[in-house]
Amino acid sequence: MPSERRDYSATRATIGGRKPEPRYRPKHRAPRKNRLSLILFVALMIGLGVGFCAGLFVGRRQAAGASGSGYAVSVAAEQTALSVTDGSDTAAKPAGDIAHALPAVQTTPESAKAVGANEMGLVLILEYHRISTDGTSDDLHRTYQEFRQDIETLKAEGYYPITAREFASGRFDVPAGKSPVILTFDDSSPGQYRILEDGSLDPDCAVGIMQAAVRAGNWAPKALFSPLLYVYPEKDIIFGQPEHAQAKLQQLVAWGYEIGSHTRTHADLRTLSREQIAKELAESQTELEELIGSGYKVTTLAVPYGYYPTDVSILAEGEYQGTPYKFSAALDAAGGPTPSPFSDRFDPYRIKRVPVVKGNLAVYLKDFRDNPGIRFVSDGDPDTISYPVTLASVLGQPRNDLGLRVVTYEP
Repeated sequence: MPSERRDYSATRATIGGRKPEPRYRPKHRAPRKNRLSLILFVALMIGLGVGFCAGLFVGRRQAAGASGSGYAVSVAAEQTALSVTDGSDTAAKPAGDIAHALPAVQTTPESAKAVGANEMGLVLILEYHRISTDGTSDDLHRTYQEFRQDIETLKAEGYYPITAREFASGRFDVPAGKSPVILTFDDSSPGQYRILEDGSLDPDCAVGIMQAAVRAGNWAPKALFSPLLYVYPEKDIIFGQPEHAQAKLQQLVAWGYEIGSHTRTHADLRTLSREQIAKELAESQTELEELIGSGYKVTTLAVPYGYYPTDVSILAEGEYQGTPYKFSAALDAAGGPTPSPFSDRFDPYRIKRVPVVKGNLAVYLKDFRDNPGIRFVSDGDPDTISYPVTLASVLGQPRNDLGLRVVTYEP
């Protein structure tokens, strides 16, 4: 596999079901009065059973809605046993489109101002590659201690995770007053998701660290993983551990994480023909969707190296030998904070990212603290876009094609 190493020194942007009981069948016909009592009793039991099942169903749908992923999420499933040894389909069944927990009270200018809402602000999309346990920390490596600290720092600074597909769609739930952040993982190296010999989740791999953060509170099981399918070394194919590969993908989706494409072979798209690009995209998307199953759709592409083809439109959709593909978003490898999906400067196929190398995360966080007017801050309502009347020029202008309610306020 070609090296992913790049010079990031100039990437910092200036941002100034249970079965029913057997039917009762008496040997002798009961008197009419007794039959009536029996009928009423059975009707009551059926009603109670239906109510219980309906409540259970609604509760599960609400849990799926809280995840924002369209899939039911069971965080407790990862504590000791992950069902990853047999490659069976462990993912929950699709629950439909992304559900959103609407606020109890509709957003007003006063409530938006009270939390400093600015949904035209810039967003951090963080790019990780290798999470190491041997102390290696460089342009491609982040130690597990450093990654754990990254999560704690993001929590403390008011950030809350969403997925890339949610971001690109402009439909995501973030608590009022907090800022969305998207964690992305390229190349599927073993440190991102490791299963120990006893079948448990390694607490020092990236997924283990994020799941611990979810249990601790104020964090959601959301991030984008873009795995490799055919590369050398083979240990980087779907997080290594080939006996667990399919179950890992399915479990990530069941928890609420997103799976995206990183092409089939980590290809430099600048050097390929249109047919070769279509092959990389169609085969990657199709294979991942077949491995995950349950009707899951891969909709996000992480462009290897950030090397785009001359005609970017080929990334959106196409086909290779009768196999179609379609992506709603493509991520660059660098560029700094990215525009809000509600801004006219947002390009869903050139979404910028921040590679987390050395101390640059701290630099960007400080930039946002020093320039609060350019940071995306949520109003807590996914059906409303809120922002101050006066916007920094770097944020661009609100799009007029979103079909969402708009609330503005005087700072």
